[in-house]
Amino acid sequence: MSNINKPQVLIVEDDSIIANRIMDILAAEGYDPINIDSGEEAVQYIREKTNLVLILMDIRLKGALDGVDAAEKIREVCDIPLIYLTAYSDENLIQRAKRTNSFGYLIKPIRGRELMAAIEMALYKYKLDQQQKKLNERIYAIRKRESLSVMAGALAHHFNNLTMIIQGNAELIADDVSKESPVGMLVQNILKTTIRTSALTKQVVKYTGMYVSESSPVKVDISKLIKEMDPMISIAVPKRIEVNYHLKSEIKPILIDNFDIRQLIVELVANAIASISKSGNISLTTGELFDYSIPPNEFLSNSDPNDYIFLEVKDDGCGMDISTKKAMFDPFFTTNSFGRGIGLAAVSGIVKKNCGSILVDSLPGEGTCVKVLFPVCC
Repeated sequence: MSNINKPQVLIVEDDSIIANRIMDILAAEGYDPINIDSGEEAVQYIREKTNLVLILMDIRLKGALDGVDAAEKIREVCDIPLIYLTAYSDENLIQRAKRTNSFGYLIKPIRGRELMAAIEMALYKYKLDQQQKKLNERIYAIRKRESLSVMAGALAHHFNNLTMIIQGNAELIADDVSKESPVGMLVQNILKTTIRTSALTKQVVKYTGMYVSESSPVKVDISKLIKEMDPMISIAVPKRIEVNYHLKSEIKPILIDNFDIRQLIVELVANAIASISKSGNISLTTGELFDYSIPPNEFLSNSDPNDYIFLEVKDDGCGMDISTKKAMFDPFFTTNSFGRGIGLAAVSGIVKKNCGSILVDSLPGEGTCVKVLFPVCC
């Protein structure tokens, strides 16, 4: 019987004497060894079990699948480090084995010290490979977001220039016609639309973090600001949702445009509201983190230790899966049919512009927690 508390090693070996020898060595080293004597059974076992840390695979197995064939099928199911066992130095077999990206091979008879050294090296290399894979995924996500920023900023700039031309010509026409005339009413509709369009393009530019604010940054006590915004938040939040505040008093200030921080709070609360379909709870929490190193993540982050003020908006709504979480700050991405997908993109731009960071924790059915961090203003 296997022990779920110990790391499992699958031994695919049809020689019972060799298999028992390896099992004794592994058991003495604290592993939970499992022996299977055919490639077909090994593939089936892998499909049903996920507690394995390593596979020891005999290259020459009886049955329809030899060790290399079995390893290839296992790779299609999961990513587990594998070491080949062989009593032969057949060049053809070794070349086939190389193509399966194994973590090495051992020549029989198997010696305990060599076996444990090979296992330790395989597990260490696998750990490094996984870390590199995560790092590459993070780099790709950051580069993708930066590319979207550049593209969105350029498009918004050109689009805004065209909108200004339309607005300017509409204003000239408006000066020559009565507002009550049919033409005048159409011109007023054009002007209203261009104003809304201009506001939308400004939000897109905010996503890039490269916009120039019309006002100067000021020192903001974020706890005090949220208290001031409570009446507006209370009006915006449906009665079916309860809002709770956990605001740190005498919190250190951040340096930020007053309009930007207000928009950031509004957008985060609006996102939390949209995630709750029935009754639920939203909490806003503020606090301080000193000499804090932000953990690596796919969103904006600065890994250097620093002093931060944070705002955390947490809800118990529908939550997000991994793909939704990765795309949540992309411009025009939305899961709501009535949304434009600009709000959280603007949040991302505001945080980026102010050298902040974003941490997101969410699982489907378990709600979402978005924490934004800004450097403390000296």
